[in-house]
Amino acid sequence: MIRRLATTFLTSLLPTSMTSAGLLQLSPLYRNRVNTPANRSSGFFFTSPLTPIICALLFMMGCGDSFEQDYIASRVTPIDIARQDIDAQRARLEKTPTDYLLLNRLGTSLQELADLSHDSAPHIEAIDMFDRAITHGAPSSDSQLAKARSYLALHKLDEARSSLALVSESNVTPKRVRLAVEGQLNLLTGDYELAKQNYESLRLAYKGAAQGEVMLGYIFDLLGDDADAQKRYSAGLTLIGEENARGQSWVHVLSGLNHFHRGRFQKAKASYELALEATPDDILALEHLAEIEEKLGNRAYAIQLYRRVVSLTRHPIFLAALADLVRQNGDESEANELFAEARLGIDDMIALTPEAAYEHAADFLLEHTDETDLAVSLLEKNVALRPNGNSYQQLAAAYLAAGRQKDAEVAIETALSQPAINADLYWIAAEIFQKSGSPSTADAYRLKALEINPRQAEM
Repeated sequence: MIRRLATTFLTSLLPTSMTSAGLLQLSPLYRNRVNTPANRSSGFFFTSPLTPIICALLFMMGCGDSFEQDYIASRVTPIDIARQDIDAQRARLEKTPTDYLLLNRLGTSLQELADLSHDSAPHIEAIDMFDRAITHGAPSSDSQLAKARSYLALHKLDEARSSLALVSESNVTPKRVRLAVEGQLNLLTGDYELAKQNYESLRLAYKGAAQGEVMLGYIFDLLGDDADAQKRYSAGLTLIGEENARGQSWVHVLSGLNHFHRGRFQKAKASYELALEATPDDILALEHLAEIEEKLGNRAYAIQLYRRVVSLTRHPIFLAALADLVRQNGDESEANELFAEARLGIDDMIALTPEAAYEHAADFLLEHTDETDLAVSLLEKNVALRPNGNSYQQLAAAYLAAGRQKDAEVAIETALSQPAINADLYWIAAEIFQKSGSPSTADAYRLKALEINPRQAEM
């Protein structure tokens, strides 16, 4: 489940964007803040949200050479600040409902909230804000680019492409953002070579070097090139600079995932801890560190970390993970309450943001319920939308769980024919071929999995 969670979150969001003379402006709340080493290490700061891979990293698309930190005098989280900012903007908008600058600003703030909370729903309202801004005179190209970002976060890929088609290429900054969005679209549909071209162009574009390096590292990671992935991540960290804590944190999370999926648990843990030193409220860093601590036998600390995560977001996948751990600790009552909330949350996700929910919802259903038919249905829709190797890999595992052996064999053969490789893929293939009566083929794939991750049996 870890790899599926990681890739879904990493491809679910795009960074907030900027000015009416280029991209939409970041709201004033996130600008002109104190940025000192003491503030960064205190745990009481916030930067403009960085977003998972689509885009990735606010620093990638950025609104300047660096992102200034928010120094929070009390223990207020970035999500709290984003919600307060949205409330303030709504109040202003009530007085001037046709002000396209305010409409665009509210749209970007909603995107920030979605990024921080890992909840896709605010993107729905963000799209409406951008449409209203266009109606009331906003430069269409800028607002369409912002819409493309939200459509991509919702995994509405055709709509994202339609919005991109309306974006002018005359401005340097939108060109950089456009390259990042196009790269993610190509990643999601399994065109890794074209995505590589997008990110190589991005690396050479104005202020795009850091983003391009990191995204190329991510692609090399997907394609099984461990050494080049770490090399690119390291180069990206250097280019980002220490003043951009969010950017630094995000690359440490990516590096941690790379280590984790190769069985290097202690290195993964160190990477997540570095991410949290930079941004103590980063949900993915907290959640992945909790996973590592559980793997290392530190259940009490893992529970503590998950409690922090669900205090920041009530995402059903995280609620379910916490439910599993507290049940192992013997608290059936709390576990049942958490699981019930998670199950309702899954239904809400499917109803409100279906395309973005396919993978998470199917993961949950396969791991925690006997609703395998519904999980299979969701993953079949997911493959139709995102025909990449990871999607076929997930579908093959679901078919296997549903007892559909022949369908599992077809799906895993398709996944194996894709350029993306990982230990999970080969481990699932081994299970499928073992059940098909081909033990030698199963053994071969099992060995391939263990060559990538010697601890695959523990995953």
